[in-house]
Amino acid sequence: MTFGLSTVGDYGQVLFSTETYSQVFLGKATHVSTQGYSTYGPYYAFLNNRTFYNWPVAALVQYTFDSGGRDVIFYTYTPYPGKSAVVSANKIGNTYTIFVAVQPAGPLSVIPTIYCFGRTNSTSASDYGMILYREDGTTAMSTQDRQLINKYVYYTNTPASNLVAQNNVSGIYYVGNSGNPDAVTQQIVSPVAGPTQTVSKPIVYCASSQLAAGRNTNIGRTFFYELCASFNAATTNIHLEWVSVTFTSLNIVSPVPQRTGLIMVADGEDYD
Repeated sequence: MTFGLSTVGDYGQVLFSTETYSQVFLGKATHVSTQGYSTYGPYYAFLNNRTFYNWPVAALVQYTFDSGGRDVIFYTYTPYPGKSAVVSANKIGNTYTIFVAVQPAGPLSVIPTIYCFGRTNSTSASDYGMILYREDGTTAMSTQDRQLINKYVYYTNTPASNLVAQNNVSGIYYVGNSGNPDAVTQQIVSPVAGPTQTVSKPIVYCASSQLAAGRNTNIGRTFFYELCASFNAATTNIHLEWVSVTFTSLNIVSPVPQRTGLIMVADGEDYD
């Protein structure tokens, strides 16, 4: 940097800088509806007179958020061990329509809280505080805003979907772990950097950018999976898992390979 101001936290993260735009808390998204399976367990569901095992069933939850025209990133709060991820965010005019996958599922599934962050646009600090401006005159940071401060960062190869549907004497299950219908298929990821203090209300940025699909020929259905995450406060690790959000009669198979992903965790209590 040849001009301006930059501050860096204890763990190397940039807190604010005149060369970047601060992301600030804008509000929480409004819940619209929840779609899920009516008969489910933590890892099974009963459909078409068959029991599906080792099947992490998810619900789809819809939200809206008026961003005032700003681009927004979304963090989800889902109490552990529940998992969630933003699977779609579409902005028309000033309003976003957001869909979040959450596991476990069902019509009475937990409804995640969605925290919305966007670029600061403060233009005055009233009678106190400070504003930092970029070289082009736009606002970089204002002390009037509640800044997004990530407490943990995860940069990892997210797991391949590795989904194959097979028969079992008790029903159908998907295989991600050598055909064991009772095992859970998760990847546990340690943080790249993080604080020593406790995160009271972990909110997670995890965008499920690819959709996996695996066809079960036994009942002629294709099941669609999204990659969801949960934060384990006891270990500060992220738990990743492919969860099934819906199914249809299409005859397709679309596995997803391992890929590089970025996951971040902030503290929702900073913004409540």
